[in-house]
Amino acid sequence: MPTTLEGREALLRDGSFIVVEASPSLLVQVYGHFTLTALRDLAKIHGILYHNQSLRRLQFALTMHACTPFCVHHFTVFKSLSKPRRFIEARRYQHVIQSPVAPVPVIETQASAPGFSAPSTPTVDPIEVKCRSDAHLVPCTEQEKRNIITKFQEKMAVSNFIRRPCAVCSRLVSPSNIFNIHASGVNLCILRNDNLSPKLRPTSYNFEAYDRAILCANALENRNAKGQMTVCGECAKDLEREILPKYALANWLYQAKERLPSDVARAFADATPFERAMVARARIVEIWFQHL
Repeated sequence: MPTTLEGREALLRDGSFIVVEASPSLLVQVYGHFTLTALRDLAKIHGILYHNQSLRRLQFALTMHACTPFCVHHFTVFKSLSKPRRFIEARRYQHVIQSPVAPVPVIETQASAPGFSAPSTPTVDPIEVKCRSDAHLVPCTEQEKRNIITKFQEKMAVSNFIRRPCAVCSRLVSPSNIFNIHASGVNLCILRNDNLSPKLRPTSYNFEAYDRAILCANALENRNAKGQMTVCGECAKDLEREILPKYALANWLYQAKERLPSDVARAFADATPFERAMVARARIVEIWFQHL
């Protein structure tokens, strides 16, 4: 191969060759298809130990190398392949983009020695820059930054973490599992329990307006007339099939707390969980029930 400046000019006129003047560190980072022989040639002209060195060790050594006045000034010639590469080892070349050219390092006869000025760091041809894999490091635009901030604010909004009660079972559920359903679109007769004593029926909402259904008043938008109510996903599926949900208050799970005497209700409201555990004569471990 030519090793003079005139020879380089001849290669530049040939469309099948690409001549690059760059440091070995940049060459190894940009182009990932160097063979072991080519890396040894690069290491040799830059004074890097190359005997009995593996491909990965040479890649690392060349990447960390900083040129000195003792390094030989050289050009690297890339020759086009007759056929494109069909297979690239993922672990070995995961940081590069497939390139249609193969490298042929060529050493120029002009060398630097003590007393000569060190060559400045050359620039890489724009065609080679396209092969770099640092496109993800490009700063985001202002619009992209605003989109990221907006999505973060929507995801971390306080309303997404406030649990709301279900009107059917009174359980607190996350906003992602809650649905707003109008009472007029649900067969509320499913949620009735006519065997419940009249002395224990709810008084915190219009019991007759809601077709005598046993509901959680805190989940009703309008307690005096039928309106929107929040229902969890599990109960909504059962109501759509017109069956009694398993954990519905009407399924003998209604505790009638609002029917407690005022002094007892106030004492329970002010009691701590430990005080409630001390005065409890029984503690619920598991609830078993059966439909008759």
